[in-house]
Amino acid sequence: MEQLAMKELEELTLCSLCKQKFNDLDIVPKLLSCKHYFCLHCVQTSMIKGREVFCINCWKRTELLEQGPETLPTNNPILLLSDNFSAIKLGMVGASGGSNKPPDKDRKILQSENCHTHGMPLALWCHTCCAAICRACATQTEHPGHQIKSQTEAKEQLVSEVQLELMAVTKMLNEIQRLAVQQRQFLLKVLEACVTLKTHVETDLQSGWSHVPEVNEARDTLSKARSGLAQLESPGEAQSLFSTLSIEKSRLQ
Repeated sequence: MEQLAMKELEELTLCSLCKQKFNDLDIVPKLLSCKHYFCLHCVQTSMIKGREVFCINCWKRTELLEQGPETLPTNNPILLLSDNFSAIKLGMVGASGGSNKPPDKDRKILQSENCHTHGMPLALWCHTCCAAICRACATQTEHPGHQIKSQTEAKEQLVSEVQLELMAVTKMLNEIQRLAVQQRQFLLKVLEACVTLKTHVETDLQSGWSHVPEVNEARDTLSKARSGLAQLESPGEAQSLFSTLSIEKSRLQ
């Protein structure tokens, strides 16, 4: 087995909270209802609140019996692995001829998911800082008044917020499309009105505005002026005709 695989196997034999190797005394691996496991000492000192145990990985609760955390089921396969890991490691080294062949360069080593300050799993999410934190970091000193949730709850909240944003964008897009159709219909009506007005103007120009009452009255006045001009007998009559035509001119203007 390669060194990376052995390292991952060894991680299973350590408590993810205190990093102590499991044994059958006070570091017994205790299994929670969420299937995560921790040593009995960490459960007793760091994870109990009232009559419940809070998992620091997923923040789910496990109810305790009256006898306390000692009654939690022991993870026997992990305990057996921890007791025999040294022999397994020696057997693997012997089978490989004692060779300590380094891992391939292309193989990526998994990064630790524990807090660099406290060494605890980054099981929580600070929504205010947008950063993963451990349970020990979730204090009023380091994150005063911040919104802190479990990783699962933070993921669900993020998915919900993205879905709401998508719904809002979809609604806005539909509204834009509706307004675009409405504007197009309005422009078509304006164009239709312009075409109708153009037709009326062209018709009026061709007919010489004969239907306008003022034009007809002006024509009658000019006809009378022509007849009267031929019958003028005195300067007074000429002055009167001139005044009448001037008034008609002003009215038409």
